[in-house]
Amino acid sequence: KNVAPSMDLVLTNLTSYAALAPEKNGRSGCLGSLNIAAPGNAQIKFALVEEGTNTPVPLGPTYEMTVFDLDASKRGMTEVVGVSNYSSIEAVALKPNIVGNNAWFRATDVEVENPDTNNLNNLTPAQIDASFSVSYTGTSEWVVHFHAEQGGRKTGGRNFFFSGTSCASVNRHECHCPVPPEYPPPVPPEMPPPATWITSFSSTSLYSKDRKS
Repeated sequence: KNVAPSMDLVLTNLTSYAALAPEKNGRSGCLGSLNIAAPGNAQIKFALVEEGTNTPVPLGPTYEMTVFDLDASKRGMTEVVGVSNYSSIEAVALKPNIVGNNAWFRATDVEVENPDTNNLNNLTPAQIDASFSVSYTGTSEWVVHFHAEQGGRKTGGRNFFFSGTSCASVNRHECHCPVPPEYPPPVPPEMPPPATWITSFSSTSLYSKDRKS
């Protein structure tokens, strides 16, 4: 809901799908999350629609999507994501395997820390390396393939995270939360000079009692 002003994002499963922890599906802060039982896969259609409806939004010049935290577990589960019909893709460390009209990204790192769901403009280098960005032009919907591959005898589940523009987007890899500016310590206000007390004594009054005539 409300991924942009007057705009919702609707996800539709196009294949058989099983989740290990369906309560993890949905939105958390700035991130969307999709849980898949491993081994398993899902083909999901992403559609931008007018708020509260299923009416596609007008075709914009470009819509962008970022996939985060593409990693593997210590037990051997590996995440793989495939995209197609894109206008451009951007990745710092992940290398897509291009097969026909599809670009497949396979996790190369193990147990990458999840990004802060409320601040996608402050990703660590490891989090950027485990992310990629894909842009779509002339459409308001696209299909993404999510695979959770089993590398051993263990089974389980994997969480796939996604959002719009972020630090994983093109030309934004160095972005971070603005550092508060350092200001010089305030100069204390100039204090007025201490008041001068002046008492006048006559020589006669100071010494008249002690002086001998």
